Amino acid sequence: MRGREGVACTKKVKNNLLAAVLILTAIPPTTKVGQAVVEHSCFLISQKLLETHEVSLTAAHCARTLIAASASGNILLRCCVKLLMPALIEYIAKMVPLVNDGSISESHATAINEVWKAFAMFFGSLTEAARTRLLGVLLPTISLLLANSQNSPSPVVAQSIKQFLSYAAISPTAFKEAASKLDAPTRELLETSIRRAVGGGPQTAALQNTLKPQISLRSFWSRWALASIVITVPINLHQ
Repeated sequence: MRGREGVACTKKVKNNLLAAVLILTAIPPTTKVGQAVVEHSCFLISQKLLETHEVSLTAAHCARTLIAASASGNILLRCCVKLLMPALIEYIAKMVPLVNDGSISESHATAINEVWKAFAMFFGSLTEAARTRLLGVLLPTISLLLANSQNSPSPVVAQSIKQFLSYAAISPTAFKEAASKLDAPTRELLETSIRRAVGGGPQTAALQNTLKPQISLRSFWSRWALASIVITVPINLHQ
């Protein structure tokens, strides 16, 4: 369907993506699947997500479904996580200007929420040590949408704040360790967002204390590169 446009074409692309995900999540772990097939499927999902048109929401839903299913430990699906995570992070980065100027569509706002759900599901499937490394990527990614937030944040920004607060609640030790490694501007941004979200009560004080500087840190792009460490798994789909 490359190069074609129109309602019928868009519907066909959406159906093809959904069908591919259905197959990948339904086949038993013992079924042999070529790695090239998995890589191309994830490439297409990533491509449609990053084209930022009306298929993006379907692509985000497909990515979230694959990542949720990977919690079963299926090697095939864990490979999908590794292939999809960079595109999900890039998609959030591409949405920043639209969030900042208030022009983001409902479809893209929903897609961002799908990305947050995918991250949360992946986070929940990891050990505590791996969660710390993953947060080293996720916290700076979330902060991209908070940089120009106002006193009355948009629904997208509010959902983003809720997302990183949930990480602090679910895994406070991992959150504290990851937060301690953030650069000062990002840490201050998260602290400000916490203050706006939950006011000045004990919860704010506790979370702000978590974000206090403890050691000097690496840049955002260094942490973003850690994604390959967090999600890399030994893979041989031909065996």
